Amino acid sequence: MEKRSHSKWRYLAVILGIIVVESLSAGSALASLVSMNDLFSPTLILGDKLNIDPAYKDRNETYSPCIKIEYPKATPPAEKIEGYATVIWRYPIDNLGKLNGRNLNGAIRLNIWARSDNTMKNVTFSVGAFREDSDIIPITATLNENWRRFEIPLFGRNLSNIKAGFACKLTENGVIYLNGVSYEI
Repeated sequence: MEKRSHSKWRYLAVILGIIVVESLSAGSALASLVSMNDLFSPTLILGDKLNIDPAYKDRNETYSPCIKIEYPKATPPAEKIEGYATVIWRYPIDNLGKLNGRNLNGAIRLNIWARSDNTMKNVTFSVGAFREDSDIIPITATLNENWRRFEIPLFGRNLSNIKAGFACKLTENGVIYLNGVSYEI
């Protein structure tokens, strides 16, 4: 009788072990997404003039609404030409790097869906933009007319004090579109 009781417990332990292993292997499916717009606001533009439409209706309904960012050609001599334009989503909205930011520790990556009207090279996306951010993690992308997913890897980075949750720098005149910019936690 005693031997039979132990085998039931072993059987139960094996089943529970399989359930635990299955849960761990499905960990990425259990990750949650947090919209960058829920944590940060696009309140700082550096360099040349940018036009931003935060609710643009894209030609592809799947990606509507999206964020449209236009870096128009400057009209000298009326405008100073820097040769780049950057929009920074920050927290708090008036933070220039001196105030505390958000703690994003635990975030695995920042996901970005992006496209442009014409091929645009050297578009830089980053988490962190200020010297005072706990870390700055940039990637450089080439965009074209097709929606494409980009990732900024965040796992293992110091994200304890992020003032600039997302930044987008353009060095060519043109229009880009962003959608689904979100932290995977």
